[in-house]
Amino acid sequence: MLLYGTLPLFISGVGLSFVGAATQFKMMESYTKQVHFIGAGIGMGVPTLYFLSFDVYFPLLMQIWFGLYYFTTHRDMKNVLWWFEIVSFISIMLGLFKTIPLFYSL
Repeated sequence: MLLYGTLPLFISGVGLSFVGAATQFKMMESYTKQVHFIGAGIGMGVPTLYFLSFDVYFPLLMQIWFGLYYFTTHRDMKNVLWWFEIVSFISIMLGLFKTIPLFYSL
């Protein structure tokens, strides 16, 4: 994400770098959990909103659909946020495959 050449994707890569740096997010002694989740939110939210400028809506729709489905039917599931991160990663990768050819026309 850092090297795609656009500012929003660079900011997303910075957020994902914080996720990688704060891997011990289950620790209770420090701010690692907050750093991890804020970085994940930036890493998932910024590219999803950036794709809207290219009229690519399916990453956002896929994340909304998955979030509504899992938060309404599987609330007792332990790893709902982890699965949401996985679905976000897949939808962002699909959005990148759709928008990368458009970067060359900028």
